[in-house]
Formats: sequence, structure tokens, C-alpha cells
Amino acid sequence: MISKALEDYHRAIELSRSIQDYKQEAVTYGNIGVIHQQQGDLDQALDCYIKAVEIANSIGSKQIQTYYLGNLSTAYQAKGQRKEAIKAQQELLHISEITGNKRGQTFALSTIAGSLLEAGEFSQAISHYEQAIEIAEKHSIKNRLGTLNLNLSVVYHYLGDFK
Repeated sequence: MISKALEDYHRAIELSRSIQDYKQEAVTYGNIGVIHQQQGDLDQALDCYIKAVEIANSIGSKQIQTYYLGNLSTAYQAKGQRKEAIKAQQELLHISEITGNKRGQTFALSTIAGSLLEAGEFSQAISHYEQAIEIAEKHSIKNRLGTLNLNLSVVYHYLGDFK
């Protein structure tokens, strides 16, 4: 069934190209990436996410670009390529700042903080979580506050700071 879905997606890419619907081409590459990531084929997932981000960038679709930058960073993280993951997360943060996407900013700051935590860079992780919390509080993004505060408490736990 997965091979049929991939076959159909590849056909959709060809059709999208033929009618110059690059937005749909980018989304389709991203969807193929999701399938590959779910199947554990991270190299193929990364390839698809990179194509989706590049196409979205070339047509100026910041929404598609940020969406697949998030996926790209997760795939890099799953592959243990922390530097590449952080680079994708920083690009996501930059675009979110430019477009005023506060939810995107809190997401990017949180994922950067998680990567920094895994790298043992506790003070930088704390700083990123605190920035995300500040944005979430200021802009009433309440559904992120609980998770952000929990993640921040995990960093303090690693440091042995139980105040």
C-alpha cells in the first residue's frame, strides 16, 4: 500500500511540474518525506524535505518553507545530525520572526532548546526556553506554555536546581 501511495505521489509531482504548480510540487515532496520518515528511511525523508524547502523558497512560500523546515530538523535530529537540525531550526526561527509568526517562533525556540539540551548546553537551552515562554505569554499562546515550562524544568532538573 505504501508503494502505491509513493507511486501516486511521484505521478503528482510530474503533473505539478507539467502545469507549473510548484506549490503543489513542494507539498507533495514534503508528503513523500513524511512517508519515508515514518518508514525509517531518514535519508530519503531528508532528500524530500530539502526539495520541498528549496521549492517553497524559490516560489516565496514562507508557510510551506517553515512547515518542512520543522520536518527537516526532526529528521536530522532522528539521524543524530544535531548541527544540521539546529541550522534548520534557526532558519525556521528566522522566517517566523520575519513573518511575525509567534507560534512558529515558540516552536523553533523550543526545538532549538531541545537540541541544545541534548548537546549538554544547558545555559543556552534555558535561554531559548525562556524566550519561547516570554513570546507565548505575551501573545497568549496558552497551549504551548505548559510544555515549554515543563521542558524548562527538565533543564533545571539536569542541573540539580530544584528551587
